[in-house]
Amino acid sequence: MLKKLVIILLVVGFLWGCSQQNIVKQFSGEELKSEINSLNNTMAKAVMEGNYELTTNMYKEDCISLPSYQPMLRGKAAIIKQAEMEKQNAMKMENFVLTSTDIWQNGNLVVDVGTYSFSMDMPQMPGGVFKDQGKYITIYEVQADGTLLIKADTWNTDTNPWMQMGQN
Repeated sequence: MLKKLVIILLVVGFLWGCSQQNIVKQFSGEELKSEINSLNNTMAKAVMEGNYELTTNMYKEDCISLPSYQPMLRGKAAIIKQAEMEKQNAMKMENFVLTSTDIWQNGNLVVDVGTYSFSMDMPQMPGGVFKDQGKYITIYEVQADGTLLIKADTWNTDTNPWMQMGQN
């Protein structure tokens, strides 16, 4: 009888321990919306200020980024390398807005779908200002401390570049 009790306690303890590893902060609807809006505002502010250190710190080490008109970036090191290259150009962001349209959580992942708009000063471009708008999806992973880091993201323009060049 004692042997059975020990086995039962070991099994229950093992199952309880396994379940504790999968406990992830679950955000309420308003809490999630507030957290995502805060992260989007932080990202927009950092982009406007050219603070690439802050933007890259919002990503996980094993992240994937799929930027519009560029190759896929795998890992935080690739995103940092891309940010370093972007520092070298003469463009200055004048306006950058991220607007969430849909947000949900599934386990340890949070998905943010929305739109973006921006304008930037580009001295090498006729007229000097480039404007764009489009859509994005960002997948965050909930960390052990309840914070969110970007696991994957992608964005692309609503503007057809061929139409801008007069080609159909």
